[in-house]
Amino acid sequence: MNRSACSPTRRSSSCGCRARTFWLFDDTQAAVMRIDEHGRFDGADLVTGSAVRSFRETRDVAWQMRSRSRSTRADDEDRVPSYQDRRIEFGARMRQVREDAGLNGGQLADRLGWLLPKLSKLEHWRQTASDADLDAWIAALAVPAADAARLRAMLGTVREAYESWREQLKAGIKSIQEDALDREANARLIRAVDVGVVPGLVQTADYARAVLLAARALHGGADDITEGVRARMRRQQILFEPGRSIELLMTESALLHPLGTPEVMAAQVHRLIAAIGTPNVRVGVLPAGQRLPYPLVHGYWIVDHLVMVETITGESHVSDPDEVGTYMELTDRLWAVAAEGDQARALLAAHWRG
Repeated sequence: MNRSACSPTRRSSSCGCRARTFWLFDDTQAAVMRIDEHGRFDGADLVTGSAVRSFRETRDVAWQMRSRSRSTRADDEDRVPSYQDRRIEFGARMRQVREDAGLNGGQLADRLGWLLPKLSKLEHWRQTASDADLDAWIAALAVPAADAARLRAMLGTVREAYESWREQLKAGIKSIQEDALDREANARLIRAVDVGVVPGLVQTADYARAVLLAARALHGGADDITEGVRARMRRQQILFEPGRSIELLMTESALLHPLGTPEVMAAQVHRLIAAIGTPNVRVGVLPAGQRLPYPLVHGYWIVDHLVMVETITGESHVSDPDEVGTYMELTDRLWAVAAEGDQARALLAAHWRG
């Protein structure tokens, strides 16, 4: 059960909840605390039905005020990024559309064939909707074309926003990997170009641990390396599922500047060699010294029509068709000079023997 609270002891009176401390249960019921003239608890009233909406709105206003307050602090650790602001706005709009259609969360979840927690996460900005999620939402609620276009545009602005690794790692490495798992689960096309690191879909567990430890050492975050490694290994199941096209391209510098011990790197090279020839999976290496068609200053992943650009400090999502097309063209040009098949095996085997 999802619960949220609003109390005058923790919120400014301007949030509209003076003397109305309350708890929300799954956004369908509100328990309003009664306080007597001496400030003592005097029971609670249960509110259901359409009256709950005003309490949800009060809660949302209170949280938005809290977010604005946090955004003015000098400490970057407490700053709410624009990415989060956009995701909050989009989730609130999805919830408004549902309520305007006269459905509660459980009814819409049943109509979509989803579990209620997933719907709750989307509406309360704990998870960003995929294109498939939004399309299903629009169809289930028969959203008019103009409103549907606005919703898709809002989702685009969320994806194009930038989120720092430090902010993402606050939720834990496992959470990041599970988000990637959800995103890739329905993807038909994945094109990864990684600079200085082996693509996650073909990493060994030990190599993945070394990568995640390096990220946490630089950016901090939750101590959930083991859970993060397990989640990354689960992502690799899609390599063996039919109906996908997966391209994994990496620079040889990932092996020339290793992140793991010699033993870890030897096992990783063996894993890469074994991956070559997997049906529907294309594995390539950009050899050191190879003249490139364009300078590679960062890695990126293309998942269907979304590009995720990784930098040292964070990640940005790009969905503009023209920009996605540019990344597609660059990827084609990089593959034209990459080592594949037997040539890639020979290149990798040299590192294995070395």
